[in-house]
Amino acid sequence: MRELFVQNQGVEVHVLLNEVYGSNAILYVPGMFGTAEHCLSEFDALPNVPSIALSIRGRGKSTKITESLDIHEQASDIIAVMDAVTDYDNFIVCGHSFGNLLSVLAAERRPSQVKGLILIDKGLYQSKIQQSWLNYVMSNPPKTSTIEIAHCIFRKSVDTNLWQIFQDLAIPTLVVKGEKPDSHLSEDDWNRFNDFSFAEGLRLKNSGHFPEGEDYNLFISRIRDFRSNLLA
Repeated sequence: MRELFVQNQGVEVHVLLNEVYGSNAILYVPGMFGTAEHCLSEFDALPNVPSIALSIRGRGKSTKITESLDIHEQASDIIAVMDAVTDYDNFIVCGHSFGNLLSVLAAERRPSQVKGLILIDKGLYQSKIQQSWLNYVMSNPPKTSTIEIAHCIFRKSVDTNLWQIFQDLAIPTLVVKGEKPDSHLSEDDWNRFNDFSFAEGLRLKNSGHFPEGEDYNLFISRIRDFRSNLLA
């Protein structure tokens, strides 16, 4: 595994690569306070698949910036990584939760490079973050970031609706939904994804917001099949 830091307009973005090269590399975009390290299980489970993971600004080893944290600035970190890792031809961008929104924004900006999307357990609309979220984070400080970052994310958040962008992109997409109560992807949004002919779905009956337990092998198998079908 190789570690590098990508420069993005004064921000250092922490990146991990499994040093397998080729087309349709999977580029993992973690959730709100996720980091590149959180994706190492997927590196291990897919050892022969080109894989890249990043920590968005403010998280993990990436720059702890307390400004420039609106959603488009965060998504620009993905673009910077795609530009920097020149050993890869193109990408399947795999987002989790809040990372889904960033992944779709990155695909909008680089449709020629993004050949597929994997969107895990969140729809494509997020309302402005509420005070209750910030209160929760202050009571349960993230281990991978700081309270100052959380305050900045809260201040910069706005209503964000990416459904029309997703429809216009029409990129092959695998949508993953947990069926336990802590799933963040509503049934309405699941059904909305299923209305798109270019999207396919995977429901994990033993998982919630994260693929886990018995479902994890199924999750990995579907990622492998999804990538293989795009290469065919």
